[in-house]
Amino acid sequence: MLRVRYCAVRRVTTAMLVLGLLSAVGPTTASATTATSLSACTTSQLNVVAYNVSVAAGTVGQLFWVADIGSRACTLRGYASVSFTGNYGFTQSKKAAQPLVVGEGHGRRYADIAGVAKNRAVPTVTLAPDGAIASFWIFGTDEPHQLANGHQSRCIVSDVMYVSMTKGASQILVEPVRAGNFDWCGSVTVYPVVTGDTGSDPTFPLDRIFGPNL
Repeated sequence: MLRVRYCAVRRVTTAMLVLGLLSAVGPTTASATTATSLSACTTSQLNVVAYNVSVAAGTVGQLFWVADIGSRACTLRGYASVSFTGNYGFTQSKKAAQPLVVGEGHGRRYADIAGVAKNRAVPTVTLAPDGAIASFWIFGTDEPHQLANGHQSRCIVSDVMYVSMTKGASQILVEPVRAGNFDWCGSVTVYPVVTGDTGSDPTFPLDRIFGPNL
């Protein structure tokens, strides 16, 4: 396992959103059983919140929780698709927010904390209205760096992320945790949606990332 030191920053408003999500949906586990009789989740029946963020030597990881707030069970599999609005640079602009170009890649496993282990298949996660949730990570950096093509990375400051949980679906608005912004330099890597609240299959204890009280 890659050993890094994490620090977490959490806003009170986001904590309230997470608590509201949990009280609305109940237990924090979801079934990974393949359910051929169930259809894919639609945007209208999903809620996505940014749970918390970890920072280690310029590497930023954002953990997101996904809940079924509809009236029927449904399934998710694979990767979320994300986009951002805001401004380019290192500080938030007073100008109107604009759609931002941020490269997006897919990862399978990050250290032992995110995604799906190599010896496991990417799961089909069943969400249920009674409270089962799923989760996924996004990793990137908030530090400018030189790209493989020799160009300098472009940094963004965004206060809104839009996420599509299934291919071609409409987007869900997600507010950030970390200092009120999504701060990325260059592209981001999205990891698979998995069962439960840790963003990892097999699960990884969240208190080892965010501390015992988060």
